[in-house]
Amino acid sequence: MPDTEFLKVVRKRISACSLENEEGVNPFDEALLLRIYDAARGSLRDTFNICTKLCLAVSKSPLFETIPEHEAERILGELQAPRLRKVGENPLQNAVLLEIGNSPGINQKELAKTLGKQQPAVSRALKVLAEADLVRSERDGTATRYRLSPEVCFALK
Repeated sequence: MPDTEFLKVVRKRISACSLENEEGVNPFDEALLLRIYDAARGSLRDTFNICTKLCLAVSKSPLFETIPEHEAERILGELQAPRLRKVGENPLQNAVLLEIGNSPGINQKELAKTLGKQQPAVSRALKVLAEADLVRSERDGTATRYRLSPEVCFALK
């Protein structure tokens, strides 16, 4: 969906969720919304889930008229920190995660070659990362390509 259409959907959602006789306020800068939407690879569900997490997180902090991009990155980083720390304890899982971040859409064979590791070891690392929802896979013909989960894109910045 084009960016302009996406922003119309956001405005419609804000309007639908607003209190009666009050105009809803968008807590996100358009650039941040588009960045989240891009990280979610066009998934409205993932985009709105990330936005909800950010709104809940700032509800416990000083109030913002809009959530600044640097604050969103900090919050998403904190939310992912426990899972990322666990992965950081395993050098291969950490290396796989970073390589996927550097090369979105990479497949298992390319990962093994880039990292100089055997495919079964890379496969095990990918399984753990996928179970922790740090990476997502998608089929591309006969290949499976890997990308970071949307929130992780912000946490690894």
